[in-house]
Amino acid sequence: MVLMLYYRHFSFHHQFLKRASGRISFSLVWTILLLMSAILLPLSVNADSILDDLQYDSIKKQQSNQNRATTNTTGKGLIQGGESIQVPAPPVAQATAPGISVPTARTANDFAYRIGPQDKITIEVFQVEELNHTARVNTQGFITMPLIGAIEVGGLTVEEAERHIEKVLGEKYLQDPHVTLSLSEFASQRITLEGWIEKPGIYPLKGKTTLLQTMAMGGGVQRLGDATEVVVFREIGGGNTVGYKIDVTEVRSGKLPNPLVLNNDIIVVPEHGSKAAFEGVTGTLRSFLGILAFPL
Repeated sequence: MVLMLYYRHFSFHHQFLKRASGRISFSLVWTILLLMSAILLPLSVNADSILDDLQYDSIKKQQSNQNRATTNTTGKGLIQGGESIQVPAPPVAQATAPGISVPTARTANDFAYRIGPQDKITIEVFQVEELNHTARVNTQGFITMPLIGAIEVGGLTVEEAERHIEKVLGEKYLQDPHVTLSLSEFASQRITLEGWIEKPGIYPLKGKTTLLQTMAMGGGVQRLGDATEVVVFREIGGGNTVGYKIDVTEVRSGKLPNPLVLNNDIIVVPEHGSKAAFEGVTGTLRSFLGILAFPL
C-alpha cells in the first residue's frame, strides 16, 4: 500500500515536471525566436537600403555616362584640308524630330523671305479698310499705296515691311496703325531641281510652295532615284549653306511635315545606292568658308 502511494506520488511529480519542462522549453524557444527576429529585421531593412543605394548609384552612373557621351558627340569637328572644323550642334527641335524639317519663311530670321521685284503682296490696315490694298513690287522695289503713294519694300522681310509701313502711316496719317502684310506670289524667287528627277531645271516660285509641290513640278522621282534620301541645300546668309536630308516618302505618308521651299534652294534626288558619291557632294559644299553642317 505504501509502495503504491509512493509510486503514484512519484508519477504525479514526474508528469508535472515533464509538462513544466515542456512549457519552459516552448517559452525558451519562443523567446529565442523573438530575439532573433529583433536582431535580423534591422539587418534585412539595412540590406534593402544598401541595395537601393547601390541601384541608385548605378543609375546615376549610367546617366552620367550617357550625358558624357552626348557631350562628346555634340559639336564634333569635321576634318577639312588637314584641319578640324568645329560643327555647331543642331537646334533641339531638329535633333529630336523624326527627321529634319525645314523651317518656314516666318519661323526663323536666318530663313526669312525677302521681298523682291514682281512679288505680289496684300496689305491690310486694321480698322481702315480704305487703305487695304494689293500691289506688285516694281523693278526698283517700290509699291504704291492709297494715301501714302510710293513706298519702298524691296529687300525687306514681311515683318520689316509691316513695321516700315506702320512708321510711315503713323508719322503723317494715323495714330498707332497696325499693318498686316502677306505675300501671294514670289515672282522673283526660284529653286533648282537636280539629280534623278523627271524634269530637272530651274523653276520660279509662285506663292508659298511646299517640297511635295516642287517635286510634282519636276515630274516626280525617276525609277532609279531614291526618294528617301532627297536633300535640300539652302543658303542661310553670309556665304553659308546648310543641307537637309529628307525622306519624301515619309512626307507623303504624313509622318513628316511638308516643308516650304525658299528662294535659291537646290533640291537633289540621288540615285539608289549612291551614298558614297552623295557624301562627296556634301563634302564639297561643306568646304565653303564658315559653313554650317547639320547631320546628313
